[in-house]
Formats: sequence, structure tokens, C-alpha cells
Amino acid sequence: MLLRFSAFCCLTRAADRAWEAAPLAETGDEEAASTTAALLIGSHTSLLAYDIERNADLFYVDVQEGITAMAIGMIGYLEKPLVFVGGSCSVLGFDYKGNESYWTVSGDNVSSLMVLDIDSDGVKELVVGSDDAEIRVFRGESVLHEVDTFCASGSLHNMPTRIVDSLTLMCV
Repeated sequence: MLLRFSAFCCLTRAADRAWEAAPLAETGDEEAASTTAALLIGSHTSLLAYDIERNADLFYVDVQEGITAMAIGMIGYLEKPLVFVGGSCSVLGFDYKGNESYWTVSGDNVSSLMVLDIDSDGVKELVVGSDDAEIRVFRGESVLHEVDTFCASGSLHNMPTRIVDSLTLMCV
């Protein structure tokens, strides 16, 4: 049987300590909370969070729209970091227990995701690239900005003064 993963993301100790440590911090095990590392695997039908050091699943959730892009972070009003996954016209956010804590609609199939402070106000936004050649910036579930590009979005890159879409650069 051949497994094909459409997206994956590895959380390392430096990536987002709050997301990794949250389930262990609740147990009071401070040493474990500071050393845990997790691997997130997104497929066409599901999201798996795996504790690498303990060799155990953290959670498994079905994602009917599939997963084509993934990002980790805390945006706007949210009180905890989430793993954001994009699929067929929507973006979902899951907490460290696998609970769906965020949902919004994108214009087309999501091809890339990024969490960053786009307007330097100290609050991070969710940047979504999609197959309809649009890059949307979400503050919460509301669209803050929408940029039309020349072709479907590939991977988004944070540069000092702008966000660059790698496929748009190739299409120009």
C-alpha cells in the first residue's frame, strides 16, 4: 500500500514551545513539558500529532477537506497556539488536544499558509495562498487584505519588507 502525504510539518523544540508543552504542562511535569517534540503529519483525510520522544500519538483527527498546507502559531484573539491546516476552500485550526478551535473559508483550494504579524501591530495574522491566484490575510475569521497574483500561490516566504509568493515570482 502506497501512502501519499500532501503536507507535513515538524515541530522542533524551537518551533513553538507553547504548543508542544501544553499537554505536558497540565500534568505538572515541568521537565517533560520543556523537552517534548512533536511531529504533525497531514494527509488527504487526516491530521496526526505524534510525540516523538514518548513514541505516542497526541491526537488523530479526520479532516474531510484534506490537507494541502500547514502552519503553526497563534493569531489575533486566540489564547493558545494552533496548528492551521488548509484544504478544499477552508482553513481549520486545531489545539494540542485535537479540538477544532478555528474555521474560516478561503476562496479556493488552499496551497500555502503562514502565520506572521503582517502590519507590525504586535498581533499575528494568518496569510493564506490559494489556487484562485489570491493571497488573503485573515485577522480572526475576517479578511483583512486580499491580493491578486498572477498565478496560483506556491509557498509563501516572509522577507523583511514583504511576503513573497515563490510561484508568482516564476510567473512574472
